[in-house]
Amino acid sequence: MGPIYDDDRGYKTEERFLQAVKERTEDTPRWFRGVRRAGPKFDIKGIDFSAKIKRHDDEKYMSVPVQIKSSKAGRTSYFEKHPDAKAIGVVVLVIHDTMTAKDIRETLYHALAPFLRVPRDHFKAFFDSAHQSKMSKRGRALRKHIVQKRREQRS
Repeated sequence: MGPIYDDDRGYKTEERFLQAVKERTEDTPRWFRGVRRAGPKFDIKGIDFSAKIKRHDDEKYMSVPVQIKSSKAGRTSYFEKHPDAKAIGVVVLVIHDTMTAKDIRETLYHALAPFLRVPRDHFKAFFDSAHQSKMSKRGRALRKHIVQKRREQRS
């Protein structure tokens, strides 16, 4: 088995993204309700976060899968590994080292805005397939590693 989740650059980029979008400012759209880190089953399917948006005509939230990359080459590689992601509209954001927190937030809001006009269940099949899939031995090892990394980050 190859290395598991030891891409420090990628992890740091995800953390920068998370810190930036947690900050609510006067520029935060009313429809944006936040993000949360995806669980291990989603991480294995290439999803780092789930963004919550609330459409004006709907009482319920819509979850939009988000993948964070630190380079355009990483985004290209992601779509090669997950060809269905582009077809269903997974939001893949490239977060460069030079981007400010405001730049990151604006990039996310711009990428999420089109989903205000699609049916709320647009990603239902995608999310259901991840929930129903059994984790491989590598997946279980990845989950264990991710949980351990998160515990270390909190302490």
